[in-house]
Amino acid sequence: MSRSCVRRWNQFGQLVVRHWTARGLAAAALAGFILLPSLAVAQGKSTAAQGKSKKTAIEPEKKTGKIADVEKKGRASTLTIEEADGEKFDVMVTGKMKFVVNAKGDTEFFKHPRTFVSSDSIVYSNNKFFGKKFTVHLGNTPAAVVEPDPDNAEVYNIAGPIVDSDETSFTITANGSPYKVNFEQGAAVDVAVESTEPEHAAVGSAIEVEGNSRGGKFHPTSVVVTLEKPLVAEEVFAAEKKPGKKSAKATKKSTKIGDKTAKDDKGDAAEKTDDPSGEPLKPASDPFGVLDKKDAKKKPSGTKPKKKPAEGNDVEK
Repeated sequence: MSRSCVRRWNQFGQLVVRHWTARGLAAAALAGFILLPSLAVAQGKSTAAQGKSKKTAIEPEKKTGKIADVEKKGRASTLTIEEADGEKFDVMVTGKMKFVVNAKGDTEFFKHPRTFVSSDSIVYSNNKFFGKKFTVHLGNTPAAVVEPDPDNAEVYNIAGPIVDSDETSFTITANGSPYKVNFEQGAAVDVAVESTEPEHAAVGSAIEVEGNSRGGKFHPTSVVVTLEKPLVAEEVFAAEKKPGKKSAKATKKSTKIGDKTAKDDKGDAAEKTDDPSGEPLKPASDPFGVLDKKDAKKKPSGTKPKKKPAEGNDVEK
């Protein structure tokens, strides 16, 4: 075979190889041309979805200040809040809103029956419960429970109403059973108060409000009030007794009874009272005195009256 043939053969073979390589590159380019737009669209959709989710999960706005006024109307209360720049806005507190008043308390709360107490740091030792940090709940309360901490078997979480107490301990009930909790010896007892009652929000207290702005208006969803002064148990329970309402009911009831008695007395006096002339009053059944006239016409009972002798018939004795 001549050299030119070999060269041609070599050249032809090279052309064949190059021909298949070019076809492969063309197919890859075509596939990329088809797939790239769809990948771009998919990526755009995912980016848009992420942007939408970020817009949906908007962080709530926070406003802070101090309470300038508290107005209660029925079950709802309106708090007037003054911000640091002097601007004021109102927040109506309803039962659906997350509302809490945080304050310090005293150990006198433990002396009042049915006070709801909780703690997440109760130590169980020698078959006894000991604690020094407690929270008193006013208004809405958590579920009553006594259970060990999942991370520490010697620490218990407790919550329940107080049924008995003394100077060194108190007893709560949970799940139908009593549990006595002793104060730790030599340690100061720390009492915190959490109230969901707006009446415990005092003027001048610090307040934090969370919410969202829609349509140019701020809509609060959560309110946290922190009192400067502690809540005193005697004052709290004295206000909850509300003697005014009870006394009002009792006064109203006694007034009704008094009115009824007065009416009865007036009736008796009317029956016993005589006419100013001295004659008895006519009974209601004979207002015109008809019966008296009939009685007057009747002849008196007894012997018949003697007949007078006729004139001219007298006999001289």
